[in-house]
Amino acid sequence: MSLQLGLQIALGVIMVVIAIIAVEAKKIISSVIYLSLLSLLAVVGFVLMSAPDVAVTEAVIGSGIVTFLFVFTLIGVNKQTAIKEDSINDLDVHTISPLEGGDIK
Repeated sequence: MSLQLGLQIALGVIMVVIAIIAVEAKKIISSVIYLSLLSLLAVVGFVLMSAPDVAVTEAVIGSGIVTFLFVFTLIGVNKQTAIKEDSINDLDVHTISPLEGGDIK
């Protein structure tokens, strides 16, 4: 077994482990970071397989652009969630129970 084949097998096992960790992560941002790391390891794998053009494409699109979009989408979703929670907390909601002698209209 050559050194290159051993590296490819080790890289494949590490990639599978990181993929499982990414799926099992409790926080979404952690999953995004693990998926970005997985993409970077895929770049290394493509270089080991003598496919530098595919490695560059994966580095730019997979590791760069996709991670950028995921992170900024999560930031936008968190802002919208915070705005909705603030508007819900600002509502003045009063409920009157019929058992308390109040009318329901």
